[in-house]
Amino acid sequence: MILKIIDREFKIDGSLRDIYINNVDKDHWETLLQYIYKREYQISSSINTCPPLEFNALLEIVKRSGIDISFKSKNITINCHFFINSENYSEIEMDFSPKDVQSNKDFIALISLVKELGIILKKNVNVTPENLPESKIISYLCSENKVVYYNEKHESIDITSMLPDTELDQTYR
Repeated sequence: MILKIIDREFKIDGSLRDIYINNVDKDHWETLLQYIYKREYQISSSINTCPPLEFNALLEIVKRSGIDISFKSKNITINCHFFINSENYSEIEMDFSPKDVQSNKDFIALISLVKELGIILKKNVNVTPENLPESKIISYLCSENKVVYYNEKHESIDITSMLPDTELDQTYR
């Protein structure tokens, strides 16, 4: 099943895949930043920065310049974008290249990341085609603590059993 999903959803066609987390606040952003800073990461900005940065410092940089933070999750490079301003930061948007999800191991790493983000933020997390936030490919459903794949008929298929249990499962519940 995994190879069919990869073939259907992660074709290397020049587009990216997005990860969306909606209805977030400053505390969610702070939690995400702490999660990222525990990994190998890189900050890209036209302003010299001294990482790790707290959310308020990022807001100040975003007002003057763009900023992105890239981090690794296994072999997948995730780019976290800050399309935010001091009044509106209710959505977290990240992206990655489908070329990073071409094996069973890569796919498991992706859905593990999606679940981890959902658990630590206590939010639903959606993977979608680039710039199509309503066209879900994979979702972590927070209230049900499960990861689902949406097939070509838009039916949700529970794929949680593909994941190994993690310490997060116990820590954040």
